Amino acid sequence: MKRNTKINSIIWFFAAGLLALPALALAGWKLEVPIPNLKAGGEVTLNDYVTAIYNFSAAAVGIIGVLMFLVGGFQYMISAGNRGMSGEARKTMVNAIIGIVLVLAAFLILRTINQELVNFKALEFK
Repeated sequence: MKRNTKINSIIWFFAAGLLALPALALAGWKLEVPIPNLKAGGEVTLNDYVTAIYNFSAAAVGIIGVLMFLVGGFQYMISAGNRGMSGEARKTMVNAIIGIVLVLAAFLILRTINQELVNFKALEFK
């Protein structure tokens, strides 16, 4: 299969998925496995899932960033004066801080522009 054909297949696959989104948003689903902070066993809309995924990923990025900062700090402690190892440890800590700042900045910028950008609401089709 040529490269161009693979790219076209992927594009058509995602386009078909996007066309199905309005129908899925109106349908509502009954959850079989409850997701925290969602209505267990009740009708759930697409925006409930998007909100849960958004909140989970923001929390996960924050936790991973803090863990990476701790890993960098531990590497720096055990470097014992080795310049190469301490340089890598500092780079890990700086990258962790940059990641955390980027996530917080994205949230704050969206909230500053318009508070409704971070509050998901149900899709309404008329």
